[in-house]
Amino acid sequence: MVPHDPYRPPEAVLEQADPQGCWREGRYVVLTGSGDLPLACFTCGVPLDSPPRDRRLEHLPWWLLLVLPFACAMWPVLLVWLGVAFFIRHPRRVRVGWCARHRRRYRARALSGLALVLSAAVLVLSGVVLSPAGPAVSIALLLLAIVLLATARRDPGLKRVRGDLYWVSGMGAEALARLSSRPSPPTSSPPGPGA
Repeated sequence: MVPHDPYRPPEAVLEQADPQGCWREGRYVVLTGSGDLPLACFTCGVPLDSPPRDRRLEHLPWWLLLVLPFACAMWPVLLVWLGVAFFIRHPRRVRVGWCARHRRRYRARALSGLALVLSAAVLVLSGVVLSPAGPAVSIALLLLAIVLLATARRDPGLKRVRGDLYWVSGMGAEALARLSSRPSPPTSSPPGPGA
């Protein structure tokens, strides 16, 4: 028996909550209320080398998002919209992680996007905008920065909620291929085009 060492750091054990509560349905991952994402990279499916992080996903019905532009036009309607959105949303916590290779790749994309935003700001502030090509260069840098920042990481998204089933999108094709394809209960249906 190993003697107790009070200075030894704790050891974390990576366990999945319910391995039967997660399956593939088309390009989505279906989770039950007690199910969790597999302990693998969300993009490529290799086993994780670090603990996954908790992410809070929320789902708003598509019809509620259609009302948002009208709600922003008038303050009372916006307050009603916020109240309805607060009570209709479906929050869900998932544990998601990425392998070291994808963490490095996403970090590099995010840093590149931030560097492009800063360089476009420097161009604007330094007066290069007064030259004929200045505005075009600044706009091109900002658009490239937006693309890099928008694709910096593939985060899960909650696409549909039906009772105790949650459809999660954004998982990479390699990771999806590693999941089992289990038929869902007859009450479930894949998200439609507007979900």
